[in-house]
Amino acid sequence: MSVGKILFKGIDSTSNIQEVKKEEVKPSTSTEENKEKSNATKYMIGATALAATIAVGIIGHKNNWWRKAADAADDLSKKGAETLDNAENKASEIADDLSKKGSESIDNVDKNSPEITSPNPKPLEDIDYSDFSKIEGEIYEDQGVFCKDLKNEEGKLVRTFASEDGKTLSAIVDYDLSTGDRAKTVIYHSDGKTVNAIIDYDKSPDLPFKMSMFGEDGKTLQCIEYYNPSTENLLTRTLFRQDGTKLAYTDYDPLTGERLTNTVFRADETVSAITEFDPSSGKDLKMLSYNLDGKTLNYIINYDPSTGKKLSKHRFMSDGKSLHNVIEFDPITGNCLKESHFRQDGKTVDLVTEYDRLTGNELKEISYGSDGKTITSVIEYDTSTGHRLKQIAYQEDGKTLKYVVDNDPKTGIKLKTTYYKPDGTVDRVENAL
Repeated sequence: MSVGKILFKGIDSTSNIQEVKKEEVKPSTSTEENKEKSNATKYMIGATALAATIAVGIIGHKNNWWRKAADAADDLSKKGAETLDNAENKASEIADDLSKKGSESIDNVDKNSPEITSPNPKPLEDIDYSDFSKIEGEIYEDQGVFCKDLKNEEGKLVRTFASEDGKTLSAIVDYDLSTGDRAKTVIYHSDGKTVNAIIDYDKSPDLPFKMSMFGEDGKTLQCIEYYNPSTENLLTRTLFRQDGTKLAYTDYDPLTGERLTNTVFRADETVSAITEFDPSSGKDLKMLSYNLDGKTLNYIINYDPSTGKKLSKHRFMSDGKSLHNVIEFDPITGNCLKESHFRQDGKTVDLVTEYDRLTGNELKEISYGSDGKTITSVIEYDTSTGHRLKQIAYQEDGKTLKYVVDNDPKTGIKLKTTYYKPDGTVDRVENAL
């Protein structure tokens, strides 16, 4: 029996490799937002790469995939300082390598190879199978992968053992005796003892629906994924910390395989942030960041559904409802266009700062009175140098000039101040010393 048939079912289905594509990295102007994402990133290194390479095996039906996945996970786990992008690149390289071998035949096994029989195989935890060479039965080779089959007295396939080098166990597949379909695949780390991943299969069709991935100790759960057996698309992914607490949970569209939502949790499992995605493109739509209680909103970021770039950011006061400030971004350059600050009521505008869309430098700063409508002062800036050009103060009506301060455009140093009378006529001019 070929390895392709052991771990998967068939070799022609090579579509929808969803999990190996590199996610788009978006520029961020806030270290706080970067921190939100990095909280999950450091734990996703290894787990995500392993999930990606295993997904390639499931969907692409390639041989030796479990060993490549394990090597990727072992290598990545030792490089905790690497970014998630590097981890995904590693997974992509493995996927590319696997896809190049997709046209190789895996059906050249001698069908007449004798197979051992057993009425009831012992549970995996009851016996040490790590030394593949000591497992009873005839060994057959399939393109560099060694296999031994175990059948019961009725001749039904019960279990298949697989090894890459013929010495150390790489994987075990158990079968459903009533249907002959796969029930579970256990993939091992390089020692052949500690569990790397476990795949559970749907009874009909014979396709994976659940995958559990473990750390180097073979016990610490790192990730659980559920798949749609009919489409083979990923449905949900849950990542765990070393202490077993939930780190992140991602929902996927069952039809497209694109992400719908991603929830990141703090160490106490309160919600830190939720990101919503466009199911058609996979691009970010909205990110909701929460305060320490995991319930009240800290801020919301809205994204352009066509480009995934920021459109606006709404930050809230401690009640999670009243607005503290709103930042609007240019959808093309990504630079800040306008920032509005509000008074304690969360509604009345206090200060508005406008920015140049190309440089991101300040253009104008407008202050408002207690009604949020009457302008009290305006400060203008040189967008190329950032220097203050002019400050205009208004009287209580918000229209009549009170005074104007002119600055040197080259240095920003104050040159003169012009004062106005209540009727708006010039009172006096004072030159700076």
